[in-house]
Amino acid sequence: MPSTLTEFEAPVNICGDIHGQYSDLLKIFEVCGLPYKHKYLFLGDYVDRGRHSLEVIVLLLALKVQFPKHFFLLRGNHEVRKINSVYGFKDELIARYPAVDDWLSLHGAFNDVFAEMPLAAVVSGKILCMHAELVGRYSENQATDPCAATRNHARFDMGRSSSGN
Repeated sequence: MPSTLTEFEAPVNICGDIHGQYSDLLKIFEVCGLPYKHKYLFLGDYVDRGRHSLEVIVLLLALKVQFPKHFFLLRGNHEVRKINSVYGFKDELIARYPAVDDWLSLHGAFNDVFAEMPLAAVVSGKILCMHAELVGRYSENQATDPCAATRNHARFDMGRSSSGN
């Protein structure tokens, strides 16, 4: 099982919600530098709301494959099937790939990838980064140590958590 926590050293450019805004994503690279020269951490919410969710997520995943030690992607709440089925990503796939088997297959594949993304990152052993609060029931240990849930590989899914599998 992949880790729900990723750790790396600064310096890093930390970027918030993209929400399908492809031109904004390109502007980030124009202003902050290209990923092969600079480290990036994206905090989630790549899809939904904007018109170009597909371009955004495909580019981000390609950059992650090309620069795995310089490019980090966290899971936001829109990288959950229940959310991206309602807020535009599924509709974008249907519009572009109207055959039900095509869009359904793509939607499932992207959500499978999203489910493997870490929930949090620790930069230089000091800075905890995540899209938003961790959702789920916390033990007392997890409440006092925000990284405890991710260090023991707890799985979080829209209000329910379970350790292990």
